[in-house]
Parts: sequence; C-alpha cells; structure tokens
Amino acid sequence: FTVPQTNALAAEKVMEYLVSKGIRKVGILYVSNGFGEDGYDNLKVLAPKYKVDIVGVETYGGKDRDMTAQLTKLAAKGPQAIINWSVGPTSVIVTKNFKQLGLDRKGILLVMNHGQGNTRYIELCGDAANGVVLPSGKILVAQDLPDTDPQKKVLLSFKRAYEEAYHEPVSQFAGHGYDAFMLVAHAIVKGKVKPGDGRGLRDALERYCNGFVGIDGIFHYTPQDHNGLSTKDLVMLKVEKGRFVMAH
Repeated sequence: FTVPQTNALAAEKVMEYLVSKGIRKVGILYVSNGFGEDGYDNLKVLAPKYKVDIVGVETYGGKDRDMTAQLTKLAAKGPQAIINWSVGPTSVIVTKNFKQLGLDRKGILLVMNHGQGNTRYIELCGDAANGVVLPSGKILVAQDLPDTDPQKKVLLSFKRAYEEAYHEPVSQFAGHGYDAFMLVAHAIVKGKVKPGDGRGLRDALERYCNGFVGIDGIFHYTPQDHNGLSTKDLVMLKVEKGRFVMAH
C-alpha cells in the first residue's frame, strides 16, 4: 500500500492544467533514474490523450550540475512549457538555469513535479522559483482552501501540530508519514486485526479505508487499487513572491 500521490496522478494533473491554459506544445526534461524515467513514461502516454505535442525530450544525470545545454535545445523547439521531472539538487539547478537563460521572459512556463512540494525548494532556488508551477497535495495551501473542502480541517490541524513540534514549515512529505500511520491504525481498529495477522490487515485496509480523510487526499483503497487517490487530491501551485499559492 502507498500513500503519496503517484507519478501517474501528478503527470495527469499537469496535463489537465496545461490544456486548461491552452498549452499544447511542451518540452520534457528528466533525470535518468527510475523516478525521472517513470515520470517521462507517464507524460508520454498521457500526451496523446490530452492532445499535447511533445516537441523535444532531454535527460541529465543525477549528479549533473548544469542543464543549460539541455534547456537551450528544448527552448529552440518552440515549446510553450518545459516540464522537469526530478527531485533533489537537480530540480533546483534546472530552475536556476531556466531563469539564467531568460526562458521565462520568452514566454515559456517551467513546470516541476510533486517532488518540489516543500518550502525548502523555494529557499534553495530563491527568486528563480517565482513563476514555477507544480502539482502538489493540498497541505501547502491548506489555509487557502474553501471551508467546504473535507480535508481542510484535518490539514490545518496537522499543519499546526507539526509546526509547533518541529519549528519548521510543514511539507507534504511529513503528511506521507502521518497518513501511513493513521491508515494502518484505522484499519487495525475497524477490522479488529490481531497482532501478526498480515492478511487481516490487508483486508481491513481494502475494506475499511474507503473515504478516509488524510493529508495526501481522501483515500479509497480497494483490492485493485492500493494507492486510492485521484487527481482530485492534487492541486496546481504557483510560486509567487517566495511562497506557494494556488495556480489559477
């Protein structure tokens, strides 16, 4: 069982957003490891469904420290947006290189993935992060959600408890741990699972966690779906003046 939103869901949320903005030509940049390749594979499959044209694809290594050559090649293909799929230092380097090349001033949108759902990303990128959009769980903008959102109360409570305990801004990664623990606890209680009964725990997670309101979303585990989330559990964020806001 998993709790984070998958690459497949994040990629689809990105496609939905781009199409809503009239963006049909994209370049893709990704790190050549399992995470980056999976992200690219999902984007490649989804592109025809959303009638999005992938005009160029470039890769880089996990220890590379300059992606200006790849970004320059992609920009030459005339994309309306460049999607980067990586986590860690490389995502920061791509963001800074993009800004250094002035690609934002050429009207190209930089789209990151859900791996940048952390204020630390903004701190490391500085002003270069402004204008970047990315899919994320709702925790980073919990206070901006409408009161009708069933997650809002849970998110705000978790955000308050986390920040009081650790004296740092909450991230969606902290939410992964919370959801994993609480889903298991919920299933054990509801399913009256005895110690050591792995099969019973599995059955209880599949049976009793339909509609569980967590940090990553509202879970709907089934025997066929051990992630239980959808694109509705993601929002598109934009970095404005050094903070995450809802992208409209």
